[in-house]
Amino acid sequence: MIISQRYAVVIAAMLACLLFMSATGVAEEKEIPPGNHQSTAPPEDARYEIVQSQLAVKWTFKLDRYTGKIYQLAATEEGLAIWGEMLVWDAPDHKAGKKPRYQIMTSGLTTAHSFLLDTETGKTWLLTERTLTSKEGKPLDVRGWFPIKDQ
Repeated sequence: MIISQRYAVVIAAMLACLLFMSATGVAEEKEIPPGNHQSTAPPEDARYEIVQSQLAVKWTFKLDRYTGKIYQLAATEEGLAIWGEMLVWDAPDHKAGKKPRYQIMTSGLTTAHSFLLDTETGKTWLLTERTLTSKEGKPLDVRGWFPIKDQ
């Protein structure tokens, strides 16, 4: 098989490029360092933040960092995305302060370890489901943020 001079030059150039790239590390596969890809990185004074559990998209929350209100990503019957406000049991007065004071932490192991924290008072809520009794005396399953009592 005879190779044309033009073809030989192209092959030589490609081999030179590959050699250069491997010598300088350009061709190496770079490992992306682990990080927190489940939440936004809002500016220090940002009012809202989106946080998502590693476990499932349904555990995606929008937090009002000033008031502690939490919204969960949901869908309408038509399939449109909406933010549904969640229950925060024994919630503080939801008047906006002058700076952010709430944050959410979600575990990558289980949703049973998702917390809302008031960074000024230390009051903490746990995302959980509880069975409460309705006014009619019937059991009612409620999912929301329930306070963790300090001893």
